[in-house]
Amino acid sequence: MLTPDTTEAESRSRRDAEPTGDCITVTTYLELLAGSIAAAIVFLFALPELIALTNPLGVLSTTALVFTFIFAWFFAWGVIRITQAQLPTPGG
Repeated sequence: MLTPDTTEAESRSRRDAEPTGDCITVTTYLELLAGSIAAAIVFLFALPELIALTNPLGVLSTTALVFTFIFAWFFAWGVIRITQAQLPTPGG
């Protein structure tokens, strides 16, 4: 008597049930938006000091300001992402 091999089918159905790492959800976009807003607020309050710090760079001062904003944006997004992942989910 032959018995069917169901291990491959079971492992495939378990893999399909898990979300993939490359899926982008609405939550991801909201986290990006919140990170950009937080970075913009901090950046605007710190702008006079940042201009004074980057003024000796001359032409590259605007580039330094842009890189500082992008770094602040990604840092804020990462903090929001990690914090959101640590929060308990409703119903679970």
